[in-house]
Amino acid sequence: MRSTTPHIRSSAAFRLVASVVLVAGVWLAAVSRWVVSDLVVRWDSKNQFYAFFRFLSAALRAGQSEHRGPQSLVFNPVFALWGLLDPAPAMRTFDLCVFAHSLVGGISIAIIGWRARWPIPANVLAAALFMFGGASSGRLQHTGIIIIYAVFPLAFLLLQLALQRRSLLLAAGFAIIAADVGLGRNRVALLVCALLPAAAVAEILVSAQPLSYLRERSGVLATSSPAVAKDRQAASVPGARATNGAPSRRLQHRPDMAAASGRTSGHSDASVAGEQSPVRQRQCRELGKPTWRCQNRL
Repeated sequence: MRSTTPHIRSSAAFRLVASVVLVAGVWLAAVSRWVVSDLVVRWDSKNQFYAFFRFLSAALRAGQSEHRGPQSLVFNPVFALWGLLDPAPAMRTFDLCVFAHSLVGGISIAIIGWRARWPIPANVLAAALFMFGGASSGRLQHTGIIIIYAVFPLAFLLLQLALQRRSLLLAAGFAIIAADVGLGRNRVALLVCALLPAAAVAEILVSAQPLSYLRERSGVLATSSPAVAKDRQAASVPGARATNGAPSRRLQHRPDMAAASGRTSGHSDASVAGEQSPVRQRQCRELGKPTWRCQNRL
């Protein structure tokens, strides 16, 4: 028995490392297609969320406070950190930051499968379908939705580990991820904020002694529950319904802004950090000059 235990552990470690490496390789191969083909994600990804990212970068470097809102991506640590480092983030940089979230979700799926003792091909296939399947590629232009979708497996994995190991540190990590999910304020965030408590309840009910299980993990649940409760409240705020992954607002008509409309003029006053928006750059380019290309699916 003693001689077989190290062999089992080494086999499990090999399955984990192999699954993670293969998932990263699949992600790298898929993302390299965008880079080699010189493609970017189109539509709302650039017209809306990329503009928010550029504004966030400019506001952070100028010390302004107008960026403090869910739409500005300031609550996402990846975008906030990159906005501090890069004064003028490119479209390619923005897409890679979004794709990086998918990699985190894919690796989390592989680890969940490894903990369930799935074979390596099953772990890689599940992660690939999560990262690049129809649910992801069909909504790729909706950055806010994709980010919440991508971090859900990580939150679920941290919740499982915190309950299993009774770790307050893992519970705190789960609370941070769950708080970031709730601040997304879109329909996917609302669903995730309902699924995570349901997963915790399921873990309690399937245990051999639910009352004892609940009592032994009271500290973990006390650390995690306030974040989930606040997330559900934030995600279900009236007016937070969004079709593009971010809250939409009705703008009041202003006569002085009529000239900025694309219906009356070929130019727009809308800008990001002093530059014209990507849509206007594409419309006002000279004939025969190449412009950035885009696609919506992987």
